[in-house]
Amino acid sequence: MDVLLIVRDIAVIVLAIESILVGIAALVLILTLWKLVNVLRGHVDRLVGLTSEVLGTTAETARNVRGTTSFVADHTARPLIEVVSIVTAAAKFARAAFSSDRGDGKDRG
Repeated sequence: MDVLLIVRDIAVIVLAIESILVGIAALVLILTLWKLVNVLRGHVDRLVGLTSEVLGTTAETARNVRGTTSFVADHTARPLIEVVSIVTAAAKFARAAFSSDRGDGKDRG
């Protein structure tokens, strides 16, 4: 009977040591996860900052493109359209004024 009591005592001691080791391992795991969460939070904050910076730059670029488009339209396209319209109107006027066609389908010439 003495052997059984000794085996039981050793088993209880082994289980107690095992429980302590499992508790320490769980504590290390929890601390590691805590550090990981903090690192991830820092990375997410940095990514949010970068994202807002990129969005700001993109909005600024869009405003610049809009301004450039307006500038080109005001200073290049509109004057060109006006010149082409004037030249076309003058050409039609000259054709109508100096044409040998009287409008009745018969040539004068």
